[in-house]
Amino acid sequence: MMAAAGAFLGPTLVVTHLHDWMLSQGFDEASIGRSRAAAEEHMASIRLAIAAGVALVNGTDFPPGSRDAGVPLAIREMELHVRAGLEPLDAIRAATLNAARLLRAPALGRIAVGGPADMIVVGGNPLEDITAMRHVHKVIQAGQVVYGDRSPDQTS
Repeated sequence: MMAAAGAFLGPTLVVTHLHDWMLSQGFDEASIGRSRAAAEEHMASIRLAIAAGVALVNGTDFPPGSRDAGVPLAIREMELHVRAGLEPLDAIRAATLNAARLLRAPALGRIAVGGPADMIVVGGNPLEDITAMRHVHKVIQAGQVVYGDRSPDQTS
């Protein structure tokens, strides 16, 4: 029904899969225990949603800029989407194109002529290994390099 209605689902898989991070952040044992108990069923439900064609978006109840072993939680969520069965390209789309569609901001989330030219350059091919998203070498915002090497002939 969600797929047919064009609904979006933000799985927030990190809330049931990052128990060490939760412990390091001071979550109480009871909360972590409930998280552990729900992990398998949570992952199974997301696998069903993916199989049904439900559009996922990348989000989390935890601060997305927070880091687990140096990796932003938004990237951990993307990795969990892939573990649930989403193709890496679709995990990237969940964080970009689908999120823009959900926000009704069609100019965002894609690279196109006349678009806002917001993009990143990562180390490796995330379509082959989604963990390449952990290594951002350059951030381009509104067509300007705001992080990383600013020379136009270098990509990392």
